[in-house]
Parts: sequence; structure tokens; C-alpha cells
Amino acid sequence: AEGVMFAILIGNMFTPLLDRLTLPKGLKGVPVEG
Repeated sequence: AEGVMFAILIGNMFTPLLDRLTLPKGLKGVPVEG
């Protein structure tokens, strides 16, 4: 269970960064500025 919590924490930290840096606009319905 510890690994799951850690993975969720890391995911929550890095997913917005990945969305902002590498993913196309409109994916998952989240606008990406910049």
C-alpha cells in the first residue's frame, strides 16, 4: 500500500508538469497555457 500512496503522490506532482510541457492542448479537458 505504501508504494501505491507514493505513486499517487508522485503522479499528482508530475502529471500537471507533463500536461503543461508535453501533452497537446485540450487533452483530458484541461487547458494548457504557455
